[in-house]
Amino acid sequence: MFGPLRHALVSVLVLLTLIPTTVLAQAEPEPVSPEAGLAALAVLAVVMYVVYVAFSIAFGLIVLVVSEVIRSGSYVRAIEQRSFDRPIRSVALGFGSIVIGFVGIFFLMFVVLILVELGVPEPIVLLLMIAFFAGVLFLYVGSTIGTIVVGSYLLRKIRGGEANLWLALVVGALVVNIPLVNFVLGFLVLFLGIGAMVDHWSSTNRGDSSGPRSQQPIEG
Repeated sequence: MFGPLRHALVSVLVLLTLIPTTVLAQAEPEPVSPEAGLAALAVLAVVMYVVYVAFSIAFGLIVLVVSEVIRSGSYVRAIEQRSFDRPIRSVALGFGSIVIGFVGIFFLMFVVLILVELGVPEPIVLLLMIAFFAGVLFLYVGSTIGTIVVGSYLLRKIRGGEANLWLALVVGALVVNIPLVNFVLGFLVLFLGIGAMVDHWSSTNRGDSSGPRSQQPIEG
C-alpha cells in the first residue's frame, strides 16, 4: 500500500525467501528447459502480485478504519472527491510535494550532520529519523488513498453513483498492482493521492468554500 516504494520493499522480501531455494539449486545443478523457466517466472509473478494486493488491502483497511474513527469517513471521501474534481492539479501538486519533501529531508540531514560535527548531542539524529519515517508514512497513506480513488473511479464507471470505499480499496488494489502496469499506476496513484491530500489541507486552512462538492454525485 505504498506505490513504488512498497513494491520495491515487498519485492526484496519475496526474493529473500527464495534465497534458500536458489542455494540448493546451485548445489545440485540440473538442466532447466525454457518452458520450466517461464513457468517459474509466471509463478513468481503471481506470488508477488498476491503479496502486493494483500499488503495494499491490509494497509488500506488501516487507513479507512482510522478515517472512520477520527472523521467518520469524511476525510477519505473528501480526498476522493477532490481527486475527481481536480485530477491534473492533484497529480501536479503530488509530484511537486514529493520533490520538495525529498529536498527538505536532504537539507535536514545536512543540517543535522553539521550540528553533530559541532558537538551537539547525537540524539538530535532522532529528529532526522522521525522526519524520515513521517515522510514514508505520508507517502504510504497518499499512495493508499490514490489506490482507493482508482477503485472508486472504476466502480463509478461500472455501477454509477457514489462508490463504497471499502470495495473501492479492493478493486483499486487488484488493478494498481497488476504486473508491469503497476510501474505506471504506482506513480500515478502516489502523485494523485499526495496531491489531493495537500490540496485538501491547503483549501481547509484557507477556508476555501469553492472546493469539491462532496454532496454532489459525480457522473461517470
